[in-house]
Amino acid sequence: LSPDGRRVAFSQNETSQSVLAIAATEPGAEVSIAWRGQPRDQVYSPAWSPDGTSIAFSAWRRGGRRDILIVELASGRVVEVTHDRAVDQAPTWSPDGRYVLFDSDRTSISNIYAYDTHDGATWQLTNVLGGAFHPAVSPDGKRLAYQNAVPKGGYDIYELTLDRNAWLP
Repeated sequence: LSPDGRRVAFSQNETSQSVLAIAATEPGAEVSIAWRGQPRDQVYSPAWSPDGTSIAFSAWRRGGRRDILIVELASGRVVEVTHDRAVDQAPTWSPDGRYVLFDSDRTSISNIYAYDTHDGATWQLTNVLGGAFHPAVSPDGKRLAYQNAVPKGGYDIYELTLDRNAWLP
């Protein structure tokens, strides 16, 4: 749901692919396509920027990559947050819109990362053994909650203070 509550972003299935679609929340609203990749690309987990101008999402793409992309709605410009062999998923925004947080298995274990929309740098926020997934930032931007795989099986919810000085490049 967009920050103003007037639109919804979603993955819409088409022949051999899914696209990032947007529609107004009123009944019968027309659907517009915000991003269409190559044939067989698939869209997952769209997340609106706090100002409603962009959407971050995860996409399975040609070559077997699962990347994080940001589409700027007014221009259609796409920023590739990631372009690698890692499974990058579950994007979410910091409340100020500066960072897109996501989970990635780029170190062979899933951890939480933050992409800085100002300078393009990516930072590692967690360093766990079992895997950290599905980041959620508190409304004040001071805390991060995430799911963590635990040795006994299953997942627990963990949280940490969002301290930019503790992040790893």
